[in-house]
Amino acid sequence: MGSTHTDTNSNSSIRSVDRALDLLTVVCSEQYSSSGCSLVDCAKTANLSPSTALRFLRSLTQRGFVSRDEDGMFHAGTELLRLGASVLSRSNLMRIAMPAMRSVVGDINESVYLAVRNAEGDCLYIAIEECSQAIRHVSWVGKSIPARSSAAGQVLSGTVAFGESVIERNGVEPDVTAISSPIFVAGRPVAAMSILVPSYRMDSGKAQRCEASLVKACQEVSQQLGA
Repeated sequence: MGSTHTDTNSNSSIRSVDRALDLLTVVCSEQYSSSGCSLVDCAKTANLSPSTALRFLRSLTQRGFVSRDEDGMFHAGTELLRLGASVLSRSNLMRIAMPAMRSVVGDINESVYLAVRNAEGDCLYIAIEECSQAIRHVSWVGKSIPARSSAAGQVLSGTVAFGESVIERNGVEPDVTAISSPIFVAGRPVAAMSILVPSYRMDSGKAQRCEASLVKACQEVSQQLGA
């Protein structure tokens, strides 16, 4: 009897997972990517009753995997996008971004970083292209820093628009100036590309050159990723 009860519970749990994944697949499908998916369409496509679909969608919404707009349409949620960006950051993002980062270093001869958000919402540095300057920023690859007061943190929080950049002087470290610009996928920032420069080398002319090169690189990477 105990084994049968356990098997029944296990099968029920597997069915619940399958239903939730079916609904996520529907909501994230290309057909509904721009307008969102109604409850009726979610239920019909996933072969569920509206009441069952709504129960699962509410649970997914509470966890951030699905969001619901004021018109009642369901969309991919921020947590799902964050997880997707995390996977992307370890594969295509680095492969595509590194040549662009080298191009920026070639333009301005300063070190360039690539950062994504970690599970705590802070900035995780995942790659660097170093410059040839004798005095340059020490590598932060593998290090997480608080998002507050950092240029990359502003970018990853979504406050910097596509095709723009932000400059932060003495933010995380004294005597260091950071310029950061977003890499977008599906209309959302998934990574920040940043130039870190000893502040004594950063005048207004160099800041303009850094921003122009960085923004161009980030736009190119975003386009290759399907922004």
